[in-house]
Amino acid sequence: GDGSHMRNFLHAADAARAFDAVLHGGTVGHIYNIGTPFEKTNLEVVRDLIKEFGLADQEEKFISYVKDRAFNDVRYSIDCSKMLEELGWSPQISWEEGLRQTVAWYRDEANISRWPNYSTGLTAHPSLDQHAQQFVNAMK
Repeated sequence: GDGSHMRNFLHAADAARAFDAVLHGGTVGHIYNIGTPFEKTNLEVVRDLIKEFGLADQEEKFISYVKDRAFNDVRYSIDCSKMLEELGWSPQISWEEGLRQTVAWYRDEANISRWPNYSTGLTAHPSLDQHAQQFVNAMK
């Protein structure tokens, strides 16, 4: 694709706090969509990651455009306003801070040693291409 597909992002700690808000403040039988209206394009995410690794001056080296999956959705969006309005919950961790924490987690050898096959989760669909492999290697 061209990187324009939009996705919503929510830090795992914020998701846990949202579940806690539903558990302790939600109404039995009601449905609460946990999410956030915060969106980024796939290309913005990649650029933010490259910047976080201090490689912004080499951006073109790490970005390649691949064919979209068949039936790939351009945007996933849910209405999470009930969480915000009824339960007063909102995300506490900014995109930038969450990204910093996530990168730090992957850079910590102790974390990686507990997940020996972590790199399979970083595999681009349908396979890890040369540019993505360079990025994974730069993380080490």
